[in-house]
Order: sequence, then structure tokens, then C-alpha cells
Amino acid sequence: MTPSLFPSPNRISHPNQSGRPPKGNGPAGIAWVMPALFLLCSACSPLAEQDADLEGLSSDPIADANSQADLDRGPEPITAPQVFEIIKSQELPVVVTLWAGWHPEARANTPQMLPLQRAHQAGRIHWIWIALETEAEARKNTIPGLRSLGIQIPIRIQSPDESDADFLQTLCSDWSGTLPTTLVFHPNGTLNKRFEGPASASEILAVIESSDVP
Repeated sequence: MTPSLFPSPNRISHPNQSGRPPKGNGPAGIAWVMPALFLLCSACSPLAEQDADLEGLSSDPIADANSQADLDRGPEPITAPQVFEIIKSQELPVVVTLWAGWHPEARANTPQMLPLQRAHQAGRIHWIWIALETEAEARKNTIPGLRSLGIQIPIRIQSPDESDADFLQTLCSDWSGTLPTTLVFHPNGTLNKRFEGPASASEILAVIESSDVP
């Protein structure tokens, strides 16, 4: 049997300072979808037909070098106020992915987010990926696995200097903590849409393309 790209730890909760258990109703045994299978299926998906410029990902030596540098440097810790600093500095819609490699539904949803990489590269959105896990977990499993799927943006982790409660309250005061969660912000920094639970890139991009900035 081929091993999964993101090994699932044999535990029922995340071993951080808060001990917050995984949220969501997905079965714990959901495995990662292998990249080859995903790319094969994407060729005949409605999303591929609607958004031809977002199809697939070719090998990019510069991106590969940046990915290796990302691994060597390790994931960058980020606080909720720093997330908003990035959002306010952009003139594009900003998509914030809140995710964890130890969470089955978050892992299973990852291939459906892949077209956001092309939108990010094409300058249609700015994408921030935050892994709610430890640096060791991100370095060992998350970054290599995401890179294997073609996700080349910098991976950030929640800063250990900020408590879970402060992170949740500052980033989105009424967020339940469900994973995965996707926050879509207007270019002016206001929250446009929150997806709690699995969401596809087509759903996220449709919200961005159909929304007027208030």
C-alpha cells in the first residue's frame, strides 16, 4: 500500500497548550487524495472547464527552490494582528485558510483548494495559509505534503506567543474553531464570507467574483 503524503498521527486531539480537540464530523480514517489521482480527475471537472487558466500546475524550478528554502527556514509564526496587517496591505481580495494536518476533514479538503494557487500566482487573490499546529508537525509532514500537491505559498503557523482564545477572538470573534475554515476578505479589509468546513476553490472564487466591495 502506498503511504499517504500526510501521515495522520495516532491521537484524538491536538497536543498543544490548549488541548483543543479536532472539530468537524468527518470520519477519522479519511486518507489524503494522492496528487496523481487529483490531477487526473481535475482534467474533466466542471471547474477545469469553467476556469481553464487555473488548470494543473507545471514544474517550476524557482518555486521548487523557494519550497526547499521554506523547508530549511521552517514555517513562519504569525499572530492574528499580523494577519490583518497583511490583509490591509493588499489591494486584492485575501483568502485566509485555517487548517491543520492532524485534522481529517482539513486534509481531505486540501486537493479541492489547489486551484487557488493559480489564482494567487495570477494576481487575482492573495492567499494566506495558516496551519494550526506545531513547527515540528508543519516541518515534518505539512510543508512537504502541501508542496507535493503543488501548493507553493508560504505556510504559516499560529504563533506560540498568542493563545488560541486570543487568536480566535481577534481573527474572527464568532468563529467556532471548526476546521477547515476559509475567510474571504474584501480588498478594503472587511470580511466578505466565512466558510466553516470543507469548501472548494470554485465556491470561494465565485464569492470573490460576484461580490461588490461595500
